[in-house]
Amino acid sequence: MKYLKEMFGARSMLFSDDFMPPDQQTRELFRSISEQKLNLELSVTMRINDGDDETLRIMRKAGVVTVTFGLESASARILKSQNREPLLLPKAVKTFKKSRELNLETRLYAIFGWPAETWKDVHESALVISQLKPGRLFLFSLLLYPGTQIYEQAKVEGLISDDYWLLKRSPPQYQRLKNGWRGVLRIYIIYSYVLGCCMSGLGMAKMVCRAIITKIRVTYLANRIS
Repeated sequence: MKYLKEMFGARSMLFSDDFMPPDQQTRELFRSISEQKLNLELSVTMRINDGDDETLRIMRKAGVVTVTFGLESASARILKSQNREPLLLPKAVKTFKKSRELNLETRLYAIFGWPAETWKDVHESALVISQLKPGRLFLFSLLLYPGTQIYEQAKVEGLISDDYWLLKRSPPQYQRLKNGWRGVLRIYIIYSYVLGCCMSGLGMAKMVCRAIITKIRVTYLANRIS
């Protein structure tokens, strides 16, 4: 890091390890960075269940300004179907709150469009996002990557084969392969629904009401198109 700053004038760096655990090794790494006094703006990615106060404080002292978390789903049913550990909501809420207290920008990447995902599942994720109150929210449609469970499932369903990658294509959206343009439309409807739930300045009751109204409107639109 010191070499990159001195030789190339680096001013910021990203640690893109999605599995950076809040263990002693991670804390020692950022203590070492802090001792070097590099004066760099650092960004890190962490698992949403792994944040802890001590690690966040050490990271902030070392120059970390942004922490990115991923939310595959808040639905226990969806997470179980993909062999993922359940969301520890109280811990996640505490982590986001502590990050804000330390003046860390929090970013949340949320994924939608899972197989058999229902509006109940979407609503669960939307309400969790509203509780976490991320500084920046990024919504994504589920993509298929080789080696993942969902990719193997899609191969069994006949939606994709390994030959797809011979042309070096971008990872495809599951919903596009599964349901065509209706799948793509559903994703955009979900985005609208989630954003309707997460409008800032609304109380929980108002957010729920707004979400219901948004769902009614987009459901009507989807029925008219189909």
